[in-house]
Amino acid sequence: MINDQLTRVTLHFNAVDFNRYIRFGSPVFREEPTRRIAFEYFKAGQIFCYIQWESGDYGTKYWRLSILKTVYKNQKIYKIKGIDPGAEILLDVTGKERVKKAYGVIDAIDTLDIDPAQISPDYYLYAHQMLNTGLPVRPYSQQQHHAFLKAKNLNNQERTP
Repeated sequence: MINDQLTRVTLHFNAVDFNRYIRFGSPVFREEPTRRIAFEYFKAGQIFCYIQWESGDYGTKYWRLSILKTVYKNQKIYKIKGIDPGAEILLDVTGKERVKKAYGVIDAIDTLDIDPAQISPDYYLYAHQMLNTGLPVRPYSQQQHHAFLKAKNLNNQERTP
């Protein structure tokens, strides 16, 4: 099942020191070699959210939330620790406040009963810019989602002979 078209995501849990996990996304399969380490595999073109945190002597010292899109062979990728071979970065924030705001963006999408892995990648690129410049993020809407799905359907129809 493992081939060069799959992206492997390393999940790692140690309740005291660190945690690396998936917030949303649908892997094609999962391996669990130990109780603390697992690997999830995603097909090319899938979107998922990868969370990383590490604790220090006085609480959490490192917060990172990344929304990533897996790529097809020979596409441009970014090397990201825990993601093999890498992925396209749609949204990437660090620090407690920015990560909390990014969670708010994802939670708002959840309240629309839309899978955050199925929305327009362009929205995450927009949210990335707003969060990293400290500006408010306009919420994703049902109208945006319908327009995205319609455009996606049209593109798929144009590709089929």
